[in-house]
Amino acid sequence: MSIGRNTATNLAGTIIASLVGILTVPLYLHAIGADRFGVLAIAWLFLSTFNFLDFGVTRATQYSVAANVDRDPARTANIVFTALTLCVPMSLIGFGMIFGAISYFFSGKFNGSASLQAEIASSAYVIAACWPLVLFSAVINGALLGRRLFVLVNVSTTASSVLFQVVPLIAAYAAGPQLRNLLIAAFIGRALPMLGLLPALKRNILQRFVVRFSRREAGMLLGYGRWASLTTIVATALTMADRLIIAAVLGPVAVTIYTAPLQLAQRVSLLPAALSSALFPHLPTAGPDEKHSMQVRALQLILSSLTLAIGGGLLITAPFLDLWLGKSIGGAATPSALLLFFGAWWTALAVIPFSGLQATGDPKGSAMIQLAELVPFVAGLYLAAHYGGVAACAGVYLVRAAADFALLGWRGELLSDTAKGVGICAVTLTIAALIGALYRISFPAWTAATIVWSFAIAFCAWRILPRTDQRLLASLVARLVRRRNVP
Repeated sequence: MSIGRNTATNLAGTIIASLVGILTVPLYLHAIGADRFGVLAIAWLFLSTFNFLDFGVTRATQYSVAANVDRDPARTANIVFTALTLCVPMSLIGFGMIFGAISYFFSGKFNGSASLQAEIASSAYVIAACWPLVLFSAVINGALLGRRLFVLVNVSTTASSVLFQVVPLIAAYAAGPQLRNLLIAAFIGRALPMLGLLPALKRNILQRFVVRFSRREAGMLLGYGRWASLTTIVATALTMADRLIIAAVLGPVAVTIYTAPLQLAQRVSLLPAALSSALFPHLPTAGPDEKHSMQVRALQLILSSLTLAIGGGLLITAPFLDLWLGKSIGGAATPSALLLFFGAWWTALAVIPFSGLQATGDPKGSAMIQLAELVPFVAGLYLAAHYGGVAACAGVYLVRAAADFALLGWRGELLSDTAKGVGICAVTLTIAALIGALYRISFPAWTAATIVWSFAIAFCAWRILPRTDQRLLASLVARLVRRRNVP
């Protein structure tokens, strides 16, 4: 299956899971109430925050399987068995840390009723027990993705996400809103798809090989994984720092003004995430020229599609926020939203060089770059929050995102072939952001400028596309037109 089809498969699964998540929120609020729903949200946040406790073994397994499965299937089977064995102590460590963190937070830091706190106390072990399930599922998925079984993994992960959200909802309506029942139902919903993958793991990787735990392979996995794990820790800190600092310095209203457009902006990462996931297993075994050309083409595709999407979004940011959040919050959020949308474009571009470094055996490079960004980013946010407000914090986010792409692209040797296109698109989007801000000043001028610059954005996005993709797109449009004209 081609990288394009794999990307479409990844994207479809993510969209389905996201839509189910959106649709189930009001049903949850009706069935269990806002307080219990909030507890569930915090519980899942704890699980995602402690993802670094896999010590990078998930990513290391995917990389190692992709690099060895065709050359040495027996060694690949040992690698996967060793990774699964490492999951046992990591599960115990994670269970203890998550159980302790949840018990501490909900006993001393959580402002809830006594009855709800009693429910949480009796359910903490169920939340912590989800960690081994998450860990084993991730390693199995990583191994099968390294084997390039994209459709199978996407069906499983989509089913897991859907069942994880739907089964507790069914339990709530059938048996009541008690947290313990909901959490056990979530555990079952996540476990069923993982169990369904075990036969595929046996058939495609473990096969009939005599497998054993290998200290050498464990050292290799943990050696690669320590940098991937460091990346996860730093990325979590980078992701949480802006909202924590804004909350501490500027208060909860400022967090809303910042977070609402940020969450919308982050949706643009769906495409690059899907593309990089499809590209990753091909890179470890590709030659240097092929690796480079695949990454450059992927970057050009993302550059074209997201310049079109983000450019159009920047032009209509102000009226959209007024409609979505109301004129009061929408007006206050417009400056930060323009900067955050532009920053999300840079962040999306950085996905390809980031994934490329990990897929080509250089996780240390991506980890050290993001570690170097952490202190300046936090210091910049602190100063911006004190002296510039929410919009200044969004500006710091934009600068950090652009620097992240530049550094990762330089490390991955992608800048020489993409710098010109990125620069042209960046200028185009800068002008689009200025036009978007014009809405608050002069509606007629904004209308005229938006119409004119929409064509400029479309032209820029078209010119950035590789010629082969231009021909494919033109051929597709021509076929659609001919089909429509057939009586």
